[in-house]
Amino acid sequence: MHPIGCVMFDFGNVVGIFDTPRFHSFIRENSQNHTEPRDLFFGPLTDVFKRYDLGEINDHKFFGFIQQAFQFRSNAIMDDLFYVFGDVLDIDREILRIRDELRRQGIVTALITNMNPFHAAYIRRKYPEIFNGFDYNFISCEEGIVKPNPEAWIRTLDHLGFKAEETIFIDDFIDNIEECCKLGIKGWHYNITGKYYYQNGKLNEERQKLKDFLSLLWNRGIMAPKLP
Repeated sequence: MHPIGCVMFDFGNVVGIFDTPRFHSFIRENSQNHTEPRDLFFGPLTDVFKRYDLGEINDHKFFGFIQQAFQFRSNAIMDDLFYVFGDVLDIDREILRIRDELRRQGIVTALITNMNPFHAAYIRRKYPEIFNGFDYNFISCEEGIVKPNPEAWIRTLDHLGFKAEETIFIDDFIDNIEECCKLGIKGWHYNITGKYYYQNGKLNEERQKLKDFLSLLWNRGIMAPKLP
């Protein structure tokens, strides 16, 4: 059996916790029609977010799509939207400590995230320790690939020099877990969100379960640094 030498993390609702209801509230407060904000994630507007995460549209075009789709009030400005877009993000320092402990043990870590250009720039500016603290970052808007496209994991494995069975991937979205498992990666569903990406109240429980699981793998020798 190949020991696990690499742990890969998603960003949204794993490393960074999003207050999705607050973002939805901002949309509703400025909308002049009955389009539901959840349609950005689970409805007819999902293609807008996908293109944004792919880096196919920039911040200005994204705001234009949102403004048109929700018929924003005339006094709603782009700066307001992006202020909220950044402010709804809270970094989970406990997860970063888990990552840092893995690296101290000699375990390689990677970030594989569907992320738009705004959040990529925002995190680099405000939280440089996030990207700098991983051995490798796969950021969708810079790679032109979004999960669950298998290429997101394949590129990461190729770059780091690991076989799929030597890695674990942690994500809150079950579709991504199912897809990575098809490649032979060991998936861990970080179950902290429910419907529409709203928090389900299980953050502390799920974080402790993950921490205990990784400790178990290490203590039993199932996880170990990769030999040269």
